[in-house]
Amino acid sequence: MKKLLILLVVLLLSACSYEMSLQELKENHPNAIKEKVEKLPKDVQQNLTIPNQLPFEPIYVNFSYDSTDASDDKSGDVFRTEFLFANNEANLHVVHWHNGNQDHSEETYKTIDIHGIETKIKNDEKQVKQLEWEGDDGSTITLGMIISAEAEGKYSLNDLVDAAESMHR
Repeated sequence: MKKLLILLVVLLLSACSYEMSLQELKENHPNAIKEKVEKLPKDVQQNLTIPNQLPFEPIYVNFSYDSTDASDDKSGDVFRTEFLFANNEANLHVVHWHNGNQDHSEETYKTIDIHGIETKIKNDEKQVKQLEWEGDDGSTITLGMIISAEAEGKYSLNDLVDAAESMHR
């Protein structure tokens, strides 16, 4: 009976999501996040957003961006930013396309409403889940999760929707 109770507690704890803020992310991962974010123009920094709730606890976090300048200092206009959260089971990508001209012509599976924002389900396969919506400024935000074969079935589209909902509160 005692083993069953311990197993139940472990399962309940593993079902809980991992919560964080962008500020906590900068403090906990200064080399991967803070130093890179602070190089960006202020208007881009203000538009950065991450889920406050992740479906798993990441063991790896990274931030990257692309600009119109191909040099190492990337001093041109920033058109794409990406946060990556990963563990041994899944990768969660938060991609923000800052120019409104980005063409995302992939087929939409279905559209759902998340806090009044029309959100497209772009993919809902066993190992790939993807949502996409338009930001207030006309930019496009893509939230995607890639799941390892070993963790297949452990994460669902609902986990990704919960993460997206936490970005709109």
